[in-house]
Amino acid sequence: MAATVDQEKCAGCGEVLNAPADPHVRVPCPACGSTARVIEVSITDRLEFHESVGFKQKRPGYKKPIAEGVSGDEFFRKESKWVKKERLIERQANHYRENVTDPVTGEVIHHCDEPLDQHTGHGSAKPKRIV
Repeated sequence: MAATVDQEKCAGCGEVLNAPADPHVRVPCPACGSTARVIEVSITDRLEFHESVGFKQKRPGYKKPIAEGVSGDEFFRKESKWVKKERLIERQANHYRENVTDPVTGEVIHHCDEPLDQHTGHGSAKPKRIV
């Protein structure tokens, strides 16, 4: 957020004044002689919206969803920026696909397209630590 002083005006007549070098000294208005002031300040900020949508396809008799996916914005902590992520997991077709791109440059940050049973060592599929 940025705040800037736009103008200093006389509160009596509205004359635009040049701010003195010493803010503790208030020179009377040359037009009306008033020492009351109106200070106009602008505050600016930036607001961003990010969205993502996901789905899960379930069937009776199957413990996990037979298909699930997500598409949209995600914050990439490693590089501290927002990226576009698309992920599709099809358990019946034994397929995993994930694509992560930088929305500004279009650069592909990560791409994975492989059989689901070979997609190991990620997330909950990491080997358990023996203590």
